[in-house]
Amino acid sequence: MPTPAGSRRHDRRRRLGAALLILTLVASCGGGAEEPASGGARPPVLVLAIDGLEWDVLLPLLAEGRLPTLAGLMERGAFGFLETLVPTKSPRIWGTVATGKMPEEHGITDFVKPPSGPATLPVLLTSHDRKAKAWWDILGDRGLESDTIGWWSTWPAEPVAGRLVAQTNTKDRKFGPILELRDGEEQRLGLTWPAAEEKLVVELFEAHDASIDEHLEAIFGDPGQLSELEQQRVDILAWSLRADLTYLELARRRAAAGDPPAVTAVYVGLTDVVAHRFWAALHPEDFPLEADSQEVRRFGHMIPAAYEYVDARMGELISLYPTDTTVLVVSDHGMSSKPLNVERYDWSADVPPVTGHHPDGEPGILIAAGRGIRRRPAPAPLPRLAREDLESLGGVADVCPTLLALLGLPAGEDMAGRVLTGLLDPELLERGLPAPVPTHDDPAWVARRARLAELNVENVERLEQLRSLGYLGDEAEGDE
Repeated sequence: MPTPAGSRRHDRRRRLGAALLILTLVASCGGGAEEPASGGARPPVLVLAIDGLEWDVLLPLLAEGRLPTLAGLMERGAFGFLETLVPTKSPRIWGTVATGKMPEEHGITDFVKPPSGPATLPVLLTSHDRKAKAWWDILGDRGLESDTIGWWSTWPAEPVAGRLVAQTNTKDRKFGPILELRDGEEQRLGLTWPAAEEKLVVELFEAHDASIDEHLEAIFGDPGQLSELEQQRVDILAWSLRADLTYLELARRRAAAGDPPAVTAVYVGLTDVVAHRFWAALHPEDFPLEADSQEVRRFGHMIPAAYEYVDARMGELISLYPTDTTVLVVSDHGMSSKPLNVERYDWSADVPPVTGHHPDGEPGILIAAGRGIRRRPAPAPLPRLAREDLESLGGVADVCPTLLALLGLPAGEDMAGRVLTGLLDPELLERGLPAPVPTHDDPAWVARRARLAELNVENVERLEQLRSLGYLGDEAEGDE
């Protein structure tokens, strides 16, 4: 039987008054005033980590003028494919982006640790399992601060020079025994460094959770009457969006306060999650769906709407930074249909189908603009730009050494990536890049990480979220 559209949403609205007032006041904080250019000082770097962006979705939207933020960055910078890894799993890829090393070297090889026995439950890989320094560690060693917000495999939050907000997108707070730590009389959840900022993150997260139905409707519209299965698919977006809202709000608050750190990195996952569940509605030709089917009529707009929303939020954030800020838009992988398995998709089944995939190393996206970046003329005007016009700029392992070069810091000789000199401004290259050091991973740091990796952390709710995207269990079969 169909469920009246938004019945759950309307039930929740009775609880929203105070939460929505708080969010409205927070959102208005900082306005959109443009900060002055940073003059001769090295400008900050803003890394926008947008999961699952796909050029085949971007290009038509760019042609229609629906992504002004990305279009502006492309017109004043460089853009192209970013080669990724196989298996194409987000934790291992974002670990490589952050460290410049391959998963086997940095230690984040999957979503969960290999089971130690047939009856062993999955255990999430966490920040304790990373055994190579990320750029936030390297910057701290050189006296530079950074803000890292929502990055994969950063929970529990580790001490950094600056701030770190871990990716822990769960409500039950049952994060396992290692967080039975006490800071005075108050329990810490491991969400932030410094720990004193944890209370704010929890408050924002809970407020966004309380108002999530309104946010979903604002982005995607009111879909009308939905079946129970269709409602489940929309509800799956909620956990991703409430995290993105929190991460973006934290980044916006810090930017509005002025004096940004050397690097700010903020992660957004909605574009990936919506594509996993609604790809068939955008590409019915790859599935047993008619172009005028109910699936397409109700959900064909979902992925473009998510892209437009993220583009607008990126624009708001960029407007709060100095005009010469270096902006890197990084996507870990692209997205595609999986036509070989279309017979598995049953829209009447008990489990919502996963239709968007990235099994074959579909390349991600790299867009770079701002100070230190060479402006590369587009091969065609944006409204006529086609996939075949795009070229590969490098791979995910190249992001970290390139970021370090923009900051005047050396790469490590043990990094798999290289500095993408073709992206860099000739003046920066003329001054000369710092010679690489053998490694940034000093023995004492590595030894501490090895001790931390022996601790196991359970998070049942997070595992269920990953299953909902087809990453764990039967649905993950072949989706690597």
